[in-house]
Amino acid sequence: MSSQYPPVLHFGIPEKMQSHIRVSANLPDNYLQYRIAQSSATTFVEAPFGQFITQEIRTPRWVICWQQYFVNEKIRLRPTSNQPMLAMYCVLQGNVSCRLQGQGKLMLIEKEFGLYYIPSHSQNTADLRAGSYEMLYISFSTSYLRQFLSRHPSFEDIYLQQQRQSRKGATLPAIRMDVADLKVLNDIRTSYLPEEERNAFIESRLSELLTLYFNALTPKYLQNGEQAQKLRQVCIYIQSHYHLPLSIT
Repeated sequence: MSSQYPPVLHFGIPEKMQSHIRVSANLPDNYLQYRIAQSSATTFVEAPFGQFITQEIRTPRWVICWQQYFVNEKIRLRPTSNQPMLAMYCVLQGNVSCRLQGQGKLMLIEKEFGLYYIPSHSQNTADLRAGSYEMLYISFSTSYLRQFLSRHPSFEDIYLQQQRQSRKGATLPAIRMDVADLKVLNDIRTSYLPEEERNAFIESRLSELLTLYFNALTPKYLQNGEQAQKLRQVCIYIQSHYHLPLSIT
């Protein structure tokens, strides 16, 4: 990626598989149903664990990366960024167990979206079990994010961590996506407009998506620090062990 664009994630594949990977800039015919409108770059990867597709729409103010994974056997990927990155991650299908440097375990839950700060060159993991996944992340430029600071004070701490290039990752609470959120994403995905009009249209939808997210954050939840921290620990435990029998205790 050129430095004129916001940071992106690179999903590292285990070294022992590297010699068995095939990469193409074109989608095979049987995967054309997953194509998004007017992507700037497409990558189709075949690996021993399955296949995955990444499709990007790039501008100097934001990058949208749509991802589909078709996993035949459990795989651990290592998502990293070459620059400190602040992004919104949206999960449309599947649950993904992750570890974020300095933050510990977390679970990306189907039909939820949240904001994440990812330090540069950090040690992160994402575990995908056999199945199909659809996700996207939106990486923002500093100038684009700055406009939300005055309107959404809950955003300031995580924004400042990125500006300080902290080595510790950070998150804001994941929010359940409703009809309005999913409509915004679908509008972006199916926007067949000329490039200049398309970018303006998508930028307006991104502002709407961020506003919907911030409006959904409950101030009481964010401000009651001790109780919120305990609740987060409970949630992380449940998310990490949801496939096992869980007791009330």
